[in-house]
Amino acid sequence: MATFASLNAANTRLQSQLSAGTWITGFVGLDKDGTPMCRFLRPMSATGLDAENMTKGGGWNQTTADNVD
Repeated sequence: MATFASLNAANTRLQSQLSAGTWITGFVGLDKDGTPMCRFLRPMSATGLDAENMTKGGGWNQTTADNVD
């Protein structure tokens, strides 16, 4: 897992996940420490949390990693 090198890298990941239907909507920005990040909404699901404590469905999540689904 690597952090995004730039806002453009975060946006590329966002667009990829939106096109694949993995994320419903989202946006890129800078985290409070200045790290590029994606904030995204997953489709609704009743499956709970994944291994990184992110909601698997229906909730907003944020990541600075370029490999989060």
